[in-house]
Amino acid sequence: MVRFKSGLTMKKEITALLIFSFLVLKIFGQIGYNVDALPSNIGGKAELKRFFKQELRYPSSALEKKEGGEVVLDFVIRTDSSVSDVKIAKSVSPAIDAEALRLFKLLQWSPAFKNNQAVASNWTTTFSFEPEKYAKICKER
Repeated sequence: MVRFKSGLTMKKEITALLIFSFLVLKIFGQIGYNVDALPSNIGGKAELKRFFKQELRYPSSALEKKEGGEVVLDFVIRTDSSVSDVKIAKSVSPAIDAEALRLFKLLQWSPAFKNNQAVASNWTTTFSFEPEKYAKICKER
């Protein structure tokens, strides 16, 4: 019986390689990977920061509890710049999640491009909620 450096037999080594290959295809074979230009919110990071500072309404219940953290949203940006399949990948609380979704719905997106053609793509964005920072923003408004 032949054994590899990993200590696995040839049959187990081939099985492991096939499973690994399947997972790579499953993960990277999804829509939107291997593109020439990534999708983005219109205006880029600077606009997103300005937008967040201007539009954020920190939930009062979360502010009283000094509750904060990051809400991560997964979604699909379609070729026409519309967004679908929005899912909360990382939650903070129902109130903060709701505010992140409200803000998200106000954003506009540009699709990914491959060979000068718009393509649908999976994308993720993160909203950071920090009660101390929000208090400072309120004073500046």
